[in-house]
Amino acid sequence: MPHAHPIRRWVIACAAGELIGIAVAALWWVTMDRIEPDPVSAAAKAAMLAAKGLSGLFEGAVLGLLQAHALRAFYPRLSAARWTGATIAVAMAGWVIGSSFSVLASSVPAGPPPPDPGALATAVMAAAFGLAVGALFGGAQAIALRGAARASGWWVLFNALGWAVALPFIYLAAGVDLGIGIAGAVLNGLAGGCAAGAMLGLVTALAFRRMPAR
Repeated sequence: MPHAHPIRRWVIACAAGELIGIAVAALWWVTMDRIEPDPVSAAAKAAMLAAKGLSGLFEGAVLGLLQAHALRAFYPRLSAARWTGATIAVAMAGWVIGSSFSVLASSVPAGPPPPDPGALATAVMAAAFGLAVGALFGGAQAIALRGAARASGWWVLFNALGWAVALPFIYLAAGVDLGIGIAGAVLNGLAGGCAAGAMLGLVTALAFRRMPAR
């Protein structure tokens, strides 16, 4: 991609980062579920939350490194280490929060499964979660941008909007049962991650005009 337009490079970096990151994170998540599908004790639940939080380490490292490389075309003074570190930290926090519902729910007495909320409700809930997580991502990454970009506060807004648009693709893809076990989870991660990353890249690219390089 050495001659690709910088915006195109940015979108491709986001799509590739989420494609690889979500697929690896999904594989790790499913593996943890197979090792300890129903943690009962408080210690086991805490360990499972920590283990599932490592999904964010994989996703954040891949996404952060690819994004940092693409961002150098816009912000030559950007520190790739600071950007990637901020991305990893928020990604791990997001995976811990997201996994807490399933891990903590294992202590609830067994009963009839909850009704399927449907695709529309799932997309709306995912968008709301994406808005919150995106603001956290944006806030952490904006700190890393301060030395490289002016008016970096705009990144919080556009990142929140980007994740609000992107996250429904991941949730909807994850809800599709391909009937092939772990391989299906990885394929869902690939499809959802690629679509989500592309949308994230397209929306957040709108911020670059408002944030000139220092």
